[in-house]
Amino acid sequence: MFKAMSRVLTGSAMVAASWGGGGAGVALGLAVGVTTPGLLYAQAGAISNKADWADSIWDAARKGDSSRFDRLVGDAPLAELPESMKAGLTALRAHFAAREEERAKKVSAAREELGKRLAETESSSISKALVSAMELYDLATDKRAVLSDSKIVDLIARADAAAHEAEARGQWLTASELFVRLQLLVEETPQAVQYKEDSERVSHRLAMLRMYVPKRLWELQNERKIAVDGKPLPAYNPAGDDYTRKLAGITSPMVVDGLTKAAFDHVDLADYRRILMGALDGVRTLLTTTDLKDTFPGLADEQLRRLMLESIDRQERAVREDATLDQADCDRILRQVLAINDETVKLPRTVVMHEFGNGGISSLDEFTAIIWPYELARFNKMTQGSFVGVGVQIEFDETSNVRVVTPLDGTPAHKAGIKAGDVITKVNGTPIFGVGLDQVVDLITGPRGSPVTVTVERKDPGAAADASKKEIAFELTRDRIEVASVKGWKRSGAGEHAWDWMLDKEAKIGYVRLAQFTETTSSELERAVAQLRAEGARGLVLDLRFNPGGLLDQAIRVSQLFVDKGVIVMTRGSTQRLDTAGRGDGSALLGAMPVVVLVNRGSASASEIVSGALQYYGNRGDIKTVVLGQRSYGKGSVQQVLNLQGGRAMMKLTSQYYLLPDQRVIHRKPGSTAWGVDPNLTVEMLPQQIADGLTLRKNADVLPGDKDGADPAASNPDELFAKNLDLQLEAARVLLQTQIYGKGVPQANAQK
Repeated sequence: MFKAMSRVLTGSAMVAASWGGGGAGVALGLAVGVTTPGLLYAQAGAISNKADWADSIWDAARKGDSSRFDRLVGDAPLAELPESMKAGLTALRAHFAAREEERAKKVSAAREELGKRLAETESSSISKALVSAMELYDLATDKRAVLSDSKIVDLIARADAAAHEAEARGQWLTASELFVRLQLLVEETPQAVQYKEDSERVSHRLAMLRMYVPKRLWELQNERKIAVDGKPLPAYNPAGDDYTRKLAGITSPMVVDGLTKAAFDHVDLADYRRILMGALDGVRTLLTTTDLKDTFPGLADEQLRRLMLESIDRQERAVREDATLDQADCDRILRQVLAINDETVKLPRTVVMHEFGNGGISSLDEFTAIIWPYELARFNKMTQGSFVGVGVQIEFDETSNVRVVTPLDGTPAHKAGIKAGDVITKVNGTPIFGVGLDQVVDLITGPRGSPVTVTVERKDPGAAADASKKEIAFELTRDRIEVASVKGWKRSGAGEHAWDWMLDKEAKIGYVRLAQFTETTSSELERAVAQLRAEGARGLVLDLRFNPGGLLDQAIRVSQLFVDKGVIVMTRGSTQRLDTAGRGDGSALLGAMPVVVLVNRGSASASEIVSGALQYYGNRGDIKTVVLGQRSYGKGSVQQVLNLQGGRAMMKLTSQYYLLPDQRVIHRKPGSTAWGVDPNLTVEMLPQQIADGLTLRKNADVLPGDKDGADPAASNPDELFAKNLDLQLEAARVLLQTQIYGKGVPQANAQK
């Protein structure tokens, strides 16, 4: 009925705050952790023929036989292998052993900390105990045993009671923290469903505070931070906090249009009753979030607020009992809510419409959402791979300053001389200390060709530690910024696409990392593949870790580089009919090359389509592919992007689930125990390894040099191996080396 825009999203996902071992299989490396390479090689039955050994180790990885893989790593025919691979095998064994030693230390420390917190009586001790319990869970090889421990069972019960009590008292931050930590601790059990609902409800309240009373939210956060560590937050900064400007342009027809499209096209056949119950509940949450009275005085009048709530109660009862609701009823009920609001608490109409719409849409699933007029620019930036701005990647530093991670090559910021490490202090003369990153982005971005002044604070690198920093104001003109989504092993020059794609130059193993799936991902990848083929690549690591997804058509095109023929992905909508969304088209330039695909819990959506399709054809033997790492996120739904009210707003609507070629549904539904793409070979990494590895990788991605190309890059990614910070990549490299040195894989030709 409603024509969708041509762009279809597979969506994105927030990386979970917990690093549990979601994948199937035994954690790799335990079997060889205490055995020397020489003893392993001398074991009876060791394979002496390197070709047979290479076949066996690939087969063990493909079948997820971790014990056999471990044994074969130790049984390597070392005499027939080059020195570089011998060193790699030795290092891998040592690093797995070091991981287990570190795990034992961390488990002991976490248990001790948990006992300490459980013995305390302070109100914050329960939340701190949950952190220790989460750490134990993340570190454990037997996760069920952790959750069945009587101390953990008792802790969960205490935390549950404390969370509900905090919410009843209006202690939103405490309630949110407890519910989120409970959800993360039990996320792979049925209990997670309830805690997810609880955390989403309180998160909705906090979002309202952030929108309508940001100073009050800052006060609550400041009070909490002082209570935790005695240190206050940066002073409150109101820049970008005017909700009236954000909500300008929201209309009643826009809201009804969004809810109607959801009722017609949602994958789970959502009906008006469910949507309208959610919409009314959204208004109820608005009315019962007591801190909002600072901005909306009508909420402070208990009698008027009670009259409004009673009206919402009556409408909810009527909706619950009516099975014949339609679009006209949606419009009627919204008008009634607005009318009783005008008679009682007198909230701005745009506020009521905003929460009515958000409540209705959020009742469907976590990925369906209205993109309100004030969110359009940011949404387009995320999905199109380009935006209008000045070209800086930013982050908070340890003291809440907005720091430049790196300027992007050829952008106004890069040409003007903004450098990595500069601290942005003002935008158009407005101080930004204490402002959220999204608000800073909104201040910096704007219409193409418009001016913006970005003031940075910079310290002379040769100055003493206590030397003062100088402020520099850059007068910039906003321009369209192209964001590269495909990255290589290390920077090879100042260009955004200037990468060294070779992970191992001797073995000719390439490395390609996809940050997300944007409009240009497949063309970027094709350029990288052309360069790898020209350099004679023999194997490839395709790194999809922490890739939140993006455009479905790009996932299909990326898969087609590996899969020559056959189904890549299917979709199933509300009719339950299976439709093929993508097939191999005969253009698989890399179909014969050994490929290891890396995934983890941050791999979602489009990255799950690619990894799942490659795994299917690799398991069949059509291509030589193994998926390695940990189980992916489980975001297997497709969002259509629809225009609302003639394009004045938009919405992401979950209209289908996607299925892999073997008809696996990888979407994680509430209560599910199976989801995502399970790697062929599970390789676990400890939380600190992951965090330190991400930091090193981020620093290594910094654009080298200033505008004259003078300064070197901040870090060398080779240190990931030297410092034991990426066991998954290290195992992938060794696995590919076995094929190249054991099987004699030929170099890739420049032409197919």
